[in-house]
Amino acid sequence: MSREAIFRSEAREGQSGPLSETLAVEGAKLARAGRLAEAAVFFARAGDGAPDNAEHRINLGAANMGLGRLDAAQAAFEEAARLAPGHPALASNRAMLALARNDDPLATVAAFEEALILNSGAPDEPVLLNNLGVALRRIELFVPAENVFREALAIAPGYSDAAGNLALTLIDLLRTDEALDVLDAALAHAPGSAALHARRAHAFKERGQVDEAAEALAVARALAPSDPTHLHGQMLLAHYREGLDAAALRRLHAACDQVLPSALRMPAAVRPDRPLRVGYVSGDLRRHPVGFLMQGVIPHHDARRVQAFVYATHPVRDEVTRAICTEQVCWRDAHALSNAALERAIGDDDIDLLIDLAGHTAHNRLAVMARRPAPVQATWLGYVGTTGLSAIDWLIADAVHVPEGEEVHHVEKVMRLPGGHFCWTPPQGAPEVGRLPAASGEGVTFGSFNNVAKLSRGVVALWSSILRHVPGSRLVLLTKTFGDPGVARRYREMFALHGIAADRLDFRGALAQPDLLAAYGGIDIALDPFPYSGGVTTLEALWMGVPVITCPGAGFASRHAASHLANAHHPELVTPDFAEYEALAIELAADLARLAGLRACLRSDLRRSRLLDHVGFTRGLEAAFEDMVAA
Repeated sequence: MSREAIFRSEAREGQSGPLSETLAVEGAKLARAGRLAEAAVFFARAGDGAPDNAEHRINLGAANMGLGRLDAAQAAFEEAARLAPGHPALASNRAMLALARNDDPLATVAAFEEALILNSGAPDEPVLLNNLGVALRRIELFVPAENVFREALAIAPGYSDAAGNLALTLIDLLRTDEALDVLDAALAHAPGSAALHARRAHAFKERGQVDEAAEALAVARALAPSDPTHLHGQMLLAHYREGLDAAALRRLHAACDQVLPSALRMPAAVRPDRPLRVGYVSGDLRRHPVGFLMQGVIPHHDARRVQAFVYATHPVRDEVTRAICTEQVCWRDAHALSNAALERAIGDDDIDLLIDLAGHTAHNRLAVMARRPAPVQATWLGYVGTTGLSAIDWLIADAVHVPEGEEVHHVEKVMRLPGGHFCWTPPQGAPEVGRLPAASGEGVTFGSFNNVAKLSRGVVALWSSILRHVPGSRLVLLTKTFGDPGVARRYREMFALHGIAADRLDFRGALAQPDLLAAYGGIDIALDPFPYSGGVTTLEALWMGVPVITCPGAGFASRHAASHLANAHHPELVTPDFAEYEALAIELAADLARLAGLRACLRSDLRRSRLLDHVGFTRGLEAAFEDMVAA
């Protein structure tokens, strides 16, 4: 993303004196050097000396926008609009402010289109086109976004921000081959761009090439070692890679304290004379696995024990958000807040226990957690193990994800919840469980609806062996990126290396959730990937009557399905090693009566499990909160 502010420093005869112009010119130099706080001081002084000069207000607003002081930027732009309503730089910066504030997306697009008319042929035109593309991406108008990014690159071929955004858009359009070509061409212009190497990593991950993604992220980290974005990417990607055990993951995460150093100060102690003030920091309280899980928790808090605050770091709200954001919840839109502003907001709310629900995933605010704005801090649900941050006191887990004796692999102390470490809300409108597909006599159908980055080379080898040992069987692989012909071709070739013909494989792209759930009507047995196990995907399969075979490994991420199956009363589907995994798959495929029995009972077994006991789970969670604060 690019939000470059537009600064002006040229003189306007009759509007300001020499001192004001000198201050403005120096301010522009400081701004272009990235010294925005100092630049803002110069622009403010220039404006004081020339109250009728709109450009000083524009520059002040641009500097404040770059500093994350969005209200101050808005005030400066409003004053400039009074003085010079049609000023091209004002139009440009107001459009960028709308983007930064996540204003109405259609109005933001219109603001950029107006700014482009006023700035046609100006040096800033590629920047405006790039940001128009960003605004179009926000409302998923990917083809128009592709066009404006290409237009920006036609004007400025070496413009790496536009190239990176074009690549992201091509990935969204399921054209990763083209995305990688764009990035290779851009890197020829800017080989030292860490952002472009990070975009390559994203493209590779979307293709299931996690080792190649890791190599690209390593380059990005080397080029920009202090940028936490690349660190977050490395940490998350590590859980998808084969061969990394819990000890290796702990060593890797040790870098986090260097990039995000913890604050030394300690806030005031928790007050015992009121309900716990619990803050949740998340960008995923929407149609996202974390949103589906928190839907069964936040609305069920006992107001006598917990007052819930939500700091939402993503602008989108949907029906899941509305289900979570009840009258009892203090909701804070934090997506446009700088880290410093969010830290102040948390302090102003006098939070007792602050809970990170993202870890190293998108929209996280671990930089805020590192500043320790609350007396007690925890991480839960949105990540898969330790964050590596010493400022986070607790990791909320269960006895399957972190067995006794494995606390040493986590920087945080471990708080184990009884049963699973979350509860789940089944999707509304799910179809009824249908008849066993194999009962038709056309062979057993295996399936996995997990994202492609989880389908490692080891997964392909093991699943190929299962298919070879079950004559007439087929495998359905359904996930968004199998709509990309290049990705489907790559996996078809990988299976072919293990002797599996293309006609035994069914690659399917993204489906709306009702259609995805209905697709389980054609699956007899679900196969869990490794080393990153299926979480909500496992629960959806079980809800649709499809048994899931899993083999937990050495890390937190490998144990999701094992935890769910234990709580759903089916530990017999958890295997100790890959030989047993394969044997169980072959055994189940040969026992249609057992498969039919499982299909008939799995949904009712989930209903009576702790996984769907929202009130009971939340009471146990609140007790854990109290223990964490008291420790």
